[in-house]
Amino acid sequence: MGLTKLVRGVSDTGDLFDNVNGLINGVSSSPMASGKLMGKLSNNTGNCNVLVVSDSTGNAEFEWVYLYSLWIAESFPSHTVNYYLWDELTNDYAEPVTISAGTGVFSFNMYNASIPGSKVTFLMGDKFNESVRRIPKCDLVFINHGHNMIPFYATLGDGEWGKVCMYQESIAMIKGVHQDAGFIMLTQNPRRDDDQYAPVYRSIVTAAGMINADIADSYSIFKEAGKPASWYLDNIHPTGEGVSAYLDSIKSIHQSKSHKTVNDFINNSKKSFLLNGDFSAFSASIPDSWTLSSGMTSTKDTVNFEGKNAYSVKLTVSVASGDKKMTQTIPSSVRKELNGNFVTLAAWIYIPDGNSETCGVISITSNENSSYYGAMPDQRNGWHWRVITTYIPENSTFIQVNIGADSVGVVGSNISVGKVILCKGRLPSDINTY
Repeated sequence: MGLTKLVRGVSDTGDLFDNVNGLINGVSSSPMASGKLMGKLSNNTGNCNVLVVSDSTGNAEFEWVYLYSLWIAESFPSHTVNYYLWDELTNDYAEPVTISAGTGVFSFNMYNASIPGSKVTFLMGDKFNESVRRIPKCDLVFINHGHNMIPFYATLGDGEWGKVCMYQESIAMIKGVHQDAGFIMLTQNPRRDDDQYAPVYRSIVTAAGMINADIADSYSIFKEAGKPASWYLDNIHPTGEGVSAYLDSIKSIHQSKSHKTVNDFINNSKKSFLLNGDFSAFSASIPDSWTLSSGMTSTKDTVNFEGKNAYSVKLTVSVASGDKKMTQTIPSSVRKELNGNFVTLAAWIYIPDGNSETCGVISITSNENSSYYGAMPDQRNGWHWRVITTYIPENSTFIQVNIGADSVGVVGSNISVGKVILCKGRLPSDINTY
């Protein structure tokens, strides 16, 4: 049994048919992420919308997103198929290309946010409104990221789990808007000349399994074929032959009209082990129960906020070196409840454009273990989640949560923070986008 079916929990129902209409007629009754889409297309019951969040392995017309749209057009001629490609110059979708004019009144709309050089969190800032929030409600979302995330291992604690957190925070943002959409995570392809991609692959599989997303396992198809040279343009990008492996992995999970979406972890409210994590108590120059290091100042931010309060906490770097963070130390009575458990920290933050790349750091530290989410160069001018997880050893005598900037920072750089949550487990809790 292949990995895709193992993760999805769908039994092997036999060979695929040549077209989708034949494929979905009784091949599988198990719920799939594509179920709502397939039901609407096959029953001709409404407009269909699909979002792709991807890197450069999805933006060209010979690559899988465009070919997937062609496949839909051929399989469902009643629907007009429109293709919207993200334009990096305007930071919005370009005018649609009509791939096929349908015979009926409904449309299939492909919103392709495939951006060369990007990672999965790239859109979760000032580009979020145009790329995700302002498009019609989607039936299906594809996450196709991995290759550009390899360099960020050094800035994320707990290695592969740091990457899992990046997938979680991005999917949480998208899920908050497109509540009923199914999610498919593509595993991309192994690198031709090395094995650097293997840890990212494990992160994708783990992230999908934790939230009940489907997997399109192109990675395994490449591996099982022996990574043929003819499947690669270079060390990373697939040729047309390699793209066929992507498309085959996707078609294999369009076998049902029974729908599923990811677990509703964004609305799942678990106990937060922080005091005043929403900053509703703000009686002095800093929020109650929080402490500032000597290199950071705080004020109420009544300009940049998104949440139940009419303000957020603005943290500003005041010195060029040393600690620059807002912290909360977990008291011993609470720490005992966390010792021997995994914990996850989520912070709702805003980084104004033009600020130093050193801003936006979150971390969990203990005397035995720590996890660190380093600063990222993008995600500016938009509220977004940052998530990190770590294990608290049973003998830990100190746990601290930190939010701020790197130790080497630019005076005047600032971020705003709207909410911070620390919960048990490896899934963030209560992180709807308000």
